Amino acid sequence: MDVPFKNYELIMAMILIIAVIFMVVAFVKITIEHEEHKDDNA
Repeated sequence: MDVPFKNYELIMAMILIIAVIFMVVAFVKITIEHEEHKDDNA
């Protein structure tokens, strides 16, 4: 089975975009939780 390079490039781009979105969501979630903990301590 020969996979076109264009398809492979598209799949890699989608994986990269999903990974970036996941990291941004995780970062925002951690930041919000950190802020909530700060408010609780105060």
